[in-house]
Amino acid sequence: MNVAKRRKQFKRAPGAQPFALQDRDVEVLKLVYDLRFAYTQHIVNLVPGSNEWIKRRLRKLFDEGYLDRPQKQGARAKGKNFSLVYALGARGAELLKKEHGLDHIRGDWTKKNREASYLTIQHQLLIAEFRAALVMALKQNRAGELVFWRQSHELLDHALWHGRNGRQQIPVYPDAWFAVKTKAGKTRHFFLEADNSTMRHERYHKKMTGYFWYWMAGQSAYGRQYGRKKGLFNEADPFRVLTIAKTAVRTANLFDLAKEMGPKKKPTSMFWFLPATAYDLAEPGRILDEVWKVWTKDGKTRKMALV
Repeated sequence: MNVAKRRKQFKRAPGAQPFALQDRDVEVLKLVYDLRFAYTQHIVNLVPGSNEWIKRRLRKLFDEGYLDRPQKQGARAKGKNFSLVYALGARGAELLKKEHGLDHIRGDWTKKNREASYLTIQHQLLIAEFRAALVMALKQNRAGELVFWRQSHELLDHALWHGRNGRQQIPVYPDAWFAVKTKAGKTRHFFLEADNSTMRHERYHKKMTGYFWYWMAGQSAYGRQYGRKKGLFNEADPFRVLTIAKTAVRTANLFDLAKEMGPKKKPTSMFWFLPATAYDLAEPGRILDEVWKVWTKDGKTRKMALV
């Protein structure tokens, strides 16, 4: 694909074809808002309808300003073929705010999309890929159902530790919080951390400490020493923290960091790890298999299935 042709993908053509907003268009807008950034294929796999119909609607929603195609998505494409990335456009944000109850949507979305960095876009796409694979795997394998998926700036709480030197707090801010209901009727809660190989080990360790303190606050034996600032995730009991990283090497490094996160610096099975290369949209079922690496209490490792 030459540069001239690729640039046309970012040029709108409003009114080029007759357009009337449909209910499924609103569903697309809500999904893209939730994901922040999404590949065409993510939307195709998460919204009912044929591939061609959805692709045509995406083009029209872009032409009319309801969706955006951030230009930084192709900053490193270097003339090669690459999938289009979508974000909520200015008209789409206005529609969701005024007519569909999402009154918390604020700001200039054209500016937000223009200023989003390449790494920010890639991080959000890592999350979108996981969500799409999870939904597809649950449907194909009939292994359970997704109860809810929450992904927003509102997912910010703090874990508290009450010690001799006063109170300390660490943010607990997952990239996503979701629950899966198994075929046996059990609801399992998960927090998702998507690692794009840019986070320093010290920061990652602090994030894991926050999750661990949050869990400790819910245990009767430690309730006085640990606390939760807002109790935002109180219903997530118990919970697991899933970390997906871009490469197997990065995954192994983060896995080693989590070894001493349990009580008295002993291993805990709270933290699960998987490289993002272990699954894809062509074979999403892998995400449910016994491929998640965890520590056992005796310091050994084992593989766990998601459901």
